[in-house]
Amino acid sequence: MGQGDNHWCELGFAEPTAVFKGPTQTARSVTEAWVAMHGFCPNCSADRLPQLPNNSPVADFRCEACGEEYELKAKQGRLGRSIPDGAFSTMTARLAAANNPSLFAMSYDRAAARVTDLILVPSYFFTPEIIEAKNPTHPKGRSKPWIGCNILIGQVPASGRISLIRGGVPAPQAEVRAA
Repeated sequence: MGQGDNHWCELGFAEPTAVFKGPTQTARSVTEAWVAMHGFCPNCSADRLPQLPNNSPVADFRCEACGEEYELKAKQGRLGRSIPDGAFSTMTARLAAANNPSLFAMSYDRAAARVTDLILVPSYFFTPEIIEAKNPTHPKGRSKPWIGCNILIGQVPASGRISLIRGGVPAPQAEVRAA
């Protein structure tokens, strides 16, 4: 393994630096911090993935070397067939754009505070066809109904799911980049 691979093998989360009201925001914070600290660009030789500003539409990281953008979705336990996400219209518009991101799908063990699995879905497989609209929310007051979505990760073919970490075992960076 190269120098970057030693850094890549650290699967534990750091202690959260911010206090959030809910477990979802805490999970988002620690999983994004983990990728910012330990992630690498599978598309090129960059050993770091800088985080984009919060609320960037369907993008959490951008490689400074090649410009590839990545969306991170994390789920406690197994990834399963779908991953809940945000607004359907924002997601489908971003995925239909010429510069749609690739997807990192992470599963983690909250009790052990560590990554268990991480797959990459390259941008050409991360398309509007794998996005499912949820039922609209009921409006409150003057608000409009909101429509969320699920990422149907189970519909991505095996060739579109590149394992970076499987069962707590990281793949060498060279193998990931070759795939």
